[in-house]
Amino acid sequence: MLQNELAFLGQKGSFSIDKIGGTDALVRRISEYRSSLKLKTTIVLIGYNQSSTESLTPHVSIFKLQDLRDATKLLKEEGVIDVCCVYLRWVDRVSLRARSFNSQLRFHSMSTVYHLSAIKRFVVAASNLVFFNGLQLVLSDRLAIDYKRLNAKVFFLRPPVDEEFMVPSSSHGSARLKVAYMGRLDYEKGADIAFSLFSDLKKMGCNADFTILGYAWKSDPWSIKLETEIDASPICYVKSVIHDDLSIMSEKLAQLIDSYDVFVLPYRSIASTIDTPLVPLEVMARGKHILTTDFPPLRSLQCENLNLLSMEDLADVEKLKLLLEQDNKKFQETAIPQLLRSFLTSYVNEQLTSFLKNN
Repeated sequence: MLQNELAFLGQKGSFSIDKIGGTDALVRRISEYRSSLKLKTTIVLIGYNQSSTESLTPHVSIFKLQDLRDATKLLKEEGVIDVCCVYLRWVDRVSLRARSFNSQLRFHSMSTVYHLSAIKRFVVAASNLVFFNGLQLVLSDRLAIDYKRLNAKVFFLRPPVDEEFMVPSSSHGSARLKVAYMGRLDYEKGADIAFSLFSDLKKMGCNADFTILGYAWKSDPWSIKLETEIDASPICYVKSVIHDDLSIMSEKLAQLIDSYDVFVLPYRSIASTIDTPLVPLEVMARGKHILTTDFPPLRSLQCENLNLLSMEDLADVEKLKLLLEQDNKKFQETAIPQLLRSFLTSYVNEQLTSFLKNN
């Protein structure tokens, strides 16, 4: 039986190999890096009416199956030992616990979101310890603290950024600062705050060009309404859903980021994204600067590229105008923070492999 096999398991819609969300990128980047080492990764999604299989690379296979019974059968046949569970319904978690008895399969819980309610965090953490027979994989330091309080074996799984992506871009040579918001048009991400700021700054004659890089969440009326308002405004709107061709996805994302100097990310909370958000990591990996909200997971990334502001200061148009104009030259300089080395896909995979092997 091969010891180097790893699997990712989730409910249909919980992640997708061909999208740019945080969990999507985590699964894809680790899988593709392992493939470059000729290590096999099995990706399983359940909840489909009909089963299907496709090969992402010679070493990465994607199985879309009907239910958990099919999934556990397949994983055993594939010789998998370690299974990282991204998201499963409660009924499947109960079933998983029963199926893990007397099995070589180790089901590891992956916790991506930090719930603001301490009670909810405790319930989620405690249930993960009950239903999953493996280890706890978390995406931030503060999530790790919650699990350590319950004496769990926990690993901080850093959202990975590929080494070839981590290259400082050259200046675009414009005297005017290029400022952008990048991300889904989401209330918690503060997309409307960015839009309002950009509109006001433009009216005030700020020496900068403003762009919204994003896309509407089609199941969210609020998101669709905001997109309609942006479309009708003078602010440049680039619908940036990049998931057509996996072979050029990173290249297209890098080109998009390289076109701007400063990214304004006014999070109201981080509840709608992975708890160490991926966008700031990707932006800084290209040497760019960020103005964002002072939240704990972002505070742990503190460096010259990252400007942490209170919600009040971030929404203050006068202060933001002054900051952009005073630091115009600094914002056009590019340099990659040293701390990002620990987020390299190669390093993350090495640390994850070692943790799974030794626990």
